[in-house]
Amino acid sequence: MKKFILLLAFILTVFSLSSAYADDTPITTSLTEGGITEDVFFLNQTPWLNIIFPEVTGTLDYTKLKITSPLNVTYAYSNFTDLQNTWLNLDAVVFSGGKTWDEIKSPGIWNIKTDYGYEEAVYDAGTLRGAFTIVPEPISSALFLLGGAALFARRRKTQPKTPPSLH
Repeated sequence: MKKFILLLAFILTVFSLSSAYADDTPITTSLTEGGITEDVFFLNQTPWLNIIFPEVTGTLDYTKLKITSPLNVTYAYSNFTDLQNTWLNLDAVVFSGGKTWDEIKSPGIWNIKTDYGYEEAVYDAGTLRGAFTIVPEPISSALFLLGGAALFARRRKTQPKTPPSLH
């Protein structure tokens, strides 16, 4: 039982950390343009993405935002900026296939990837990454897992034990 509790604690710790990246992630999310960084949103809220491209000599030539849903479906949005520091409201984006944020949003961890390239640059391309989570909040999932574990333990405890066969 002690091993089970330690395993459950480990799983909950990994689950709670899975949506976070380091503080220096070039793509951050917020509730408002210029707002404080947040990485958890309710379904009725729309994240703003703050994309900070490296400062190099040259003109930002192309950009391609790819956002991957919790169901591992990737939506793309191309050539959205020529600025070093861009704020992008997902409500203002029409993704590949003509999809809007309201049509694709669902609970879970969303991964963000932006490919970019510069004309006349010291280096000409790169990738930025970030992530955010649409709730149901992690505590609900943790309680769900804990309840399932309790039911499993109860069922295991109440099952009659069969003696080993002699053959």
